[in-house]
Amino acid sequence: MLDHDAAPAHACTLVTSEVIDSRTSAGGLTVRRRRQCTICGKRFTTYESFPRLQWSPKDQERYAQAIHALQVALDTVRELGGLTEQALLEDRDEDDESGPD
Repeated sequence: MLDHDAAPAHACTLVTSEVIDSRTSAGGLTVRRRRQCTICGKRFTTYESFPRLQWSPKDQERYAQAIHALQVALDTVRELGGLTEQALLEDRDEDDESGPD
């Protein structure tokens, strides 16, 4: 993911820009940011994506065994995973709205 202040402006190639607008898309997994160079004033767009976790077959088997050992229903695990992902995306959206630190 790009740093809020470290996206190079294409007009002057200096790494000095500020975020003008941020919007999420693709279910919150992509962020589109409109930026403006603080030196030349040129505006440009950057896209940031957040990859989904990909589990190896070995990891999937380990988690399946752990879930089975705990006697937790698979639907419950999926629901908790979905709620966790949603909470993380909402938290990230709140951070985006508050602007760069």
